[in-house]
Amino acid sequence: MSYQEVKKIYLHWSATSYNWSKPGSYHTVVLGDGTIKRLTAYDQYLSKHTLSRNSNAVGICIACMGGKIWVDYPPTPIQIENMCKEVANLASQLGWSQDDITIKKVMTHAEAAALRDFRKSDAEKASGVSLKTALHRGLPHENYGPMRWHDGWPGGTALRWDLWQLQESDIGGTGGATLRDMVKSYMAGGRFSRSTRISVDDLRACPLHINGRKSLEAYIFTDDSCYAKLADLAKAYKIEIEWNKTNRYVNLVKSNIREPKFSTDSLLLKGYPIVDIFINRSPHSSQPFMQGIIVNNSTWVKVDEFANELSIIIDVAGDFSSVRLGNLTAADGGSLSGTNVSTMIWVKQKTSLRAQPLSERKVVAKGLQKQMATIVPGKYIIRDYQEEGDYFWVKWCDPRILERDGDYIHSDRAEIVVGSGRESSVVKSLAPALS
Repeated sequence: MSYQEVKKIYLHWSATSYNWSKPGSYHTVVLGDGTIKRLTAYDQYLSKHTLSRNSNAVGICIACMGGKIWVDYPPTPIQIENMCKEVANLASQLGWSQDDITIKKVMTHAEAAALRDFRKSDAEKASGVSLKTALHRGLPHENYGPMRWHDGWPGGTALRWDLWQLQESDIGGTGGATLRDMVKSYMAGGRFSRSTRISVDDLRACPLHINGRKSLEAYIFTDDSCYAKLADLAKAYKIEIEWNKTNRYVNLVKSNIREPKFSTDSLLLKGYPIVDIFINRSPHSSQPFMQGIIVNNSTWVKVDEFANELSIIIDVAGDFSSVRLGNLTAADGGSLSGTNVSTMIWVKQKTSLRAQPLSERKVVAKGLQKQMATIVPGKYIIRDYQEEGDYFWVKWCDPRILERDGDYIHSDRAEIVVGSGRESSVVKSLAPALS
């Protein structure tokens, strides 16, 4: 696999609706509501975002300006803000300082098309000529930018005018300078410092349980999300980690694992370097399935995003008093955590029993010491259980039962709910309920 060394960042708009995000043209697209879609890793070459300028460059785009210009889909404030924050994060990741945020390194497509990073005399040589002639004159392309600029810069064919202005009332040609100032302001506040550290002693702990056991340390960060160390999660699920410090990405290696959902697009905690995370990365897989932040020289990830992407059952207490994770799902729908599959169940008293013929699913207790019996007609065998406060983790031999969230299994004395934790009335002992 070949990687590019990022030397320039080009900013675009898509000339579409607010919800457009198609891979292949831009590394990242920011939707109208500010959602950031990371479509391709920044260390990967894309050939379509900026004419004759794609090598060693990144294309970041806001989805807007389709339909009637400045009427149907004008750039939204949150789009512009989040695009600049993404650029600030990337610049910090590349080791750039505020002084590096110049037109030489960060520019709009309108500026690039007009050769604003060259001398004015060069732009004049590229104006009104063909691409072939411009190349012959030692320039990367002809001037295909806006026809006029507020400062008298040579006009082009207006084939591209992305972010020439950020709103219709702006002076034409000021968009790029405004965006660069915004990027600098985010970096200037220390929000994107490469050396940012945090003390976990100042954070609220969020107990993280995997298959019924308190396994890992997790904390509620300042964005009110639960984070855990990626290395700890990988170890718990027996996932190998490949660290690429040169290109700053992490590759998780695990055979027969289910394909990620690639649905993670929320903003990570601001103020920390970002790292792309892949799974079983190959030369044909350039899209990270999620991102992490580097805190105290460790990569931390949002626990809910990690679980969602890898199809791990998760239950989060409303006040983050605890987070419980199930097993890793295999590509064939089975479990990668052993023969028996675990899930959390809640036991309720008979008073809440729902109407259902008991003969269909009947649970019979064979003993009180971690021994459970067959669920009629015998397809599912309960192998073991573990009591943990008000909760019970039960191991089943057939993982398919886990796919039915909210499934009810009845006995004549209790009701067992499999899946989400929406039931509130629980008993503290499993044995009396099933005796």
